[in-house]
Amino acid sequence: MIRGLGENATNVQQEMRTAPLWITDFLRDQGCSTGRDIAEKFGLWRVRYKDNSQIARICRRHLSIRAYEVWKYHCDINAFGE
Repeated sequence: MIRGLGENATNVQQEMRTAPLWITDFLRDQGCSTGRDIAEKFGLWRVRYKDNSQIARICRRHLSIRAYEVWKYHCDINAFGE
């Protein structure tokens, strides 16, 4: 058995548990409390994938790369489900 291998797995598991808390605190510190706040702060676009109709928020770069795969929605209150 390789020494330290178990330690790395433990560290990853610990990071996976603390990540949601970290992101929640980070967003709160940035003044983001709603999906719309997050989208506006980080420049995300609400899209629907043409192949499976899933809705996602993607950055402008990926919007241009995947333009043939998605429909873009306008940034209005109803688009964010609020």
